[in-house]
Amino acid sequence: VDKGGWEDKGDLGGVKDWVHTVAISEDASLVMAGTRRGSIHLWSSPSLGPLAGPWSPSTVVSQAHDGGEFNAGVVNAVNLFEDKVRAVSGGLDWSVKLWDITGAGGLENGRKLGDAGNCHSAAIRDISMCDRNNIFATCGDDGCVLAWDGRAGSKGSAIAKLNVSDRPCTGCMFEPHGINGGGNWIITSDREGRIKLYDLRKWELARVIYDSEKAHRGGTTAKWEGGGKTDLFVDVQISTEGWVCAVTEPGVLYSWMPEREWEMAKQPTNVKATCLSVARIMV
Repeated sequence: VDKGGWEDKGDLGGVKDWVHTVAISEDASLVMAGTRRGSIHLWSSPSLGPLAGPWSPSTVVSQAHDGGEFNAGVVNAVNLFEDKVRAVSGGLDWSVKLWDITGAGGLENGRKLGDAGNCHSAAIRDISMCDRNNIFATCGDDGCVLAWDGRAGSKGSAIAKLNVSDRPCTGCMFEPHGINGGGNWIITSDREGRIKLYDLRKWELARVIYDSEKAHRGGTTAKWEGGGKTDLFVDVQISTEGWVCAVTEPGVLYSWMPEREWEMAKQPTNVKATCLSVARIMV
């Protein structure tokens, strides 16, 4: 953003297909992307900073995830560890893969995590990193969130599981480091129209922030368009100040003000949260 407006600062290039997901490292020195055809791309910024000149050509893993008759190996989610020596990807093929980032900015040793009974049973939709340790979480169309140990040499098995919904879980995010030290809570969105907050110290549901069914019956919060629900959530995010924002499939943005104390989330799950604003996203 420059002088109140958005300005194109350059094209990273090298991608010849639809980009499904993008992640950027905390210091903006690495950018990772996954595409419809199953390729993963990694770019490195100039040594003097991301705006100091052209970025390095992308490192490409052409077929990072398996495809089939109706699936070209779509990569739905990617993310980078804070140390910038490892990365994670998740695909339509149900798999989660851990990658090593080489000193030259390459990707190698894509290792599939999990085994039978200890992995997702449907497409991966989102990946979130915990700020203060090597734990990361994935969610998918099986309605579950799985937590993984991302340390080098780990067995690659899920260390915890949350059954979030009977329908796809479309988004998950650890609370940022600035809130209560970070890493104690994870928020989820799903296709049942619910935003939920889980306490990871007990691995249990702490609060339902928003429930579309209750909102519809109340007739005050829900929005409708063309006879269909507008609150089939596709993603959810938490800011460092504790604001919660979620976006729906038709392009409606919901936001909720942070609680004065995150410990208040331990209130009964039927406590009604207030939707402060609903804004149209023009695409």
